Amino acid sequence: TPLPPVTCNDYEGSKIEYVRKYVVEEDQEMVMREMQISRIQEVLEHNEVHSFTCGIMEHGGYKRKRLDYRYYDKECQMILFSRTDVTNVYLEEQKKSQRMEELLLKAQTDPLTKICNFQATFDAISEKLTDTDDNYAFCFVDLDNFKQINDTFGHQYGDQVLREVADVLKKTFRRDDILGRLGGDEFVFLLRSVPNFQVMEPIFEKLCRQLQKTYTKDGKSVTISASLGAACAPGQGSTFTELYSKSDQALYEVKNQLKNGYRLYGN
Repeated sequence: TPLPPVTCNDYEGSKIEYVRKYVVEEDQEMVMREMQISRIQEVLEHNEVHSFTCGIMEHGGYKRKRLDYRYYDKECQMILFSRTDVTNVYLEEQKKSQRMEELLLKAQTDPLTKICNFQATFDAISEKLTDTDDNYAFCFVDLDNFKQINDTFGHQYGDQVLREVADVLKKTFRRDDILGRLGGDEFVFLLRSVPNFQVMEPIFEKLCRQLQKTYTKDGKSVTISASLGAACAPGQGSTFTELYSKSDQALYEVKNQLKNGYRLYGN
């Protein structure tokens, strides 16, 4: 692409024309700012070079350019501008970044249900709980009679049931709520902005109805359901471990009664 003119009486006008014509839209505002003479001088007061990259549309398609400004003669206020094609380096870095994101996602995902695994769930909930200005509901979910599914129909059938359970849970909550599988038939979720437990009761009742299901194969039937134990943050705990322990106690009480129900810790 042609550079801005070597000599001009209107630097700002030439800069705008150059940017609008060649720089990709998402980088235009940044390039406008970084090419300002005052901005260049400001950076060069503290650094040897003022450098940034941007996308350029050339006849051959998208290119990535690095723009460098440095003093040629500081006393005379003469600035040397150079431009380097870094497209290959940029594309290689993009591939590495994408690969790292894929590996990170894989490391955080339960391979069976495609929701967060234990470690990712622990980390995400622990981070969310640092916001003490919000109220949360932490819930521990355990399936009732799931072992009978594996014993009666086999583990492959049981895996499909777990995937169905995960799908039900995913459809119940908002995108910024946190849902994860701890292992086996145990799940946890954290809901944000919950002012009191009464708000959660309709959701828990709905979950209990949706997760109660009879599976039939070769003339044999097994009915599963779900027991839920909950604790509230920050009132009943401010860490994953504290909330897990208390919701587990509430879950234990549900299991010892009729199962297929829910209970808040302390109620």
